[in-house]
Amino acid sequence: MSILGSIFNFSKVAAQLAQKIIDVQKNAIRQMIAVPIQAMLSAVVDGKWKGKGADAFKREMTDVVLKQLQNMGGSLDILGGNIRKAAAIMENCENQVTGMAQQLGNLFSEI
Repeated sequence: MSILGSIFNFSKVAAQLAQKIIDVQKNAIRQMIAVPIQAMLSAVVDGKWKGKGADAFKREMTDVVLKQLQNMGGSLDILGGNIRKAAAIMENCENQVTGMAQQLGNLFSEI
């Protein structure tokens, strides 16, 4: 395998690893933050907590906190997409350089 091939394989593995880390982070956000908040909200909706404080809590959690958690998940998805794009660019560059190197080798072999 060429040095460039090794670099490309590294970039592909790095992109896969980054995607796994992103998936773990999204799951952690969901399990450690979103699920408990939704459980608290269901207690408010079920009437276990009533009044202005309960209404304010529900609004704050729904309109601010859960929305921000969704935004974080979306940002992580964008990050994953950008990593995949970077890996594709690196693969394209490696293919172009390999092609040029082969052309150069062919040129020298004809001499």
